[in-house]
Amino acid sequence: MLSKLALLLLGFIAERPLNPYEIKKLFAHLYIDRWFPIGSSSIYAAMKSLVKRNYIVGEKVKSGNMPEKTIYSITSKGKDALHHTLQSYLQEPEQNFSEFNVAIVFLCHLPKQTAMQALRAHHDYLNKDIDGKERHYKAKQAEHAPYLALISLKHIIYKREAERKIIEDLLKQMEVDEEWNHFPALCE
Repeated sequence: MLSKLALLLLGFIAERPLNPYEIKKLFAHLYIDRWFPIGSSSIYAAMKSLVKRNYIVGEKVKSGNMPEKTIYSITSKGKDALHHTLQSYLQEPEQNFSEFNVAIVFLCHLPKQTAMQALRAHHDYLNKDIDGKERHYKAKQAEHAPYLALISLKHIIYKREAERKIIEDLLKQMEVDEEWNHFPALCE
């Protein structure tokens, strides 16, 4: 299975042969850099790994007075890896265990008021973030941005809304919770 970055790179290269600079520009054009910020050095390192695994091959080209550059194409082995990973990512729920999940599990280590204050701050942040992402979505929709770029942004918005709802539910429960220490053996 490919990493997220390797999948993005192979997906772009499967569309047409590209060099790393062109890929970095695609990250911006499709707004991927807004939810998956990645540096050029990481792209170059991942490309090198894909070459080593025989998923892509590079061809040096020179155009006029411009410096020589390497254009990468996907191999049949790369296409197989791309297809396998895409199917897995689409069929199976995400297995990410976020920092937020970990913090919720051990929330009882904080004083109740401190935990509630932190959750309210997170809730406020999410409200602003969702509003900003909704405005960005509408602006890009008006610009006729590619549908798949828009739908990935909508996915992020929906995930943020779900997290906001969890915080609201958690705060309601905490307000009436008489026993703050939920794991006596762990939190003493």
